[in-house]
Amino acid sequence: MACLGQTLQPVGRNAAVSWRAEHDVRIAEPFQNSLKIRLAGNDPYVVCTIFLAPNAKRLWVDVDLKSDQDGQAQLFYATKKEEFSESRSVRFDVKRFARQQVPLSFPRLSDEMRL
Repeated sequence: MACLGQTLQPVGRNAAVSWRAEHDVRIAEPFQNSLKIRLAGNDPYVVCTIFLAPNAKRLWVDVDLKSDQDGQAQLFYATKKEEFSESRSVRFDVKRFARQQVPLSFPRLSDEMRL
């Protein structure tokens, strides 16, 4: 299955994912079953499409990050037919130079979701 011009990457037993850099991102590349992102501006974002297995009831995302600045991150979720919106997003604080692991869970909206 082709998606967003990228190779589909398995991300566990219940999903596969494809990533695309959209805005203010210098590098977005697969790295050890994850995505390494190097930023190039003040409003960086990438979009991914996730294909959930039929038996998956929720989408679980483990965000593992380290930043050189304090700030806030926001993760949006939608189906492929919906636009991203504030009502379907999660915000969390980012601490400077601290490695953070942030587990997030989203309701299953369809077999094909976007983050």
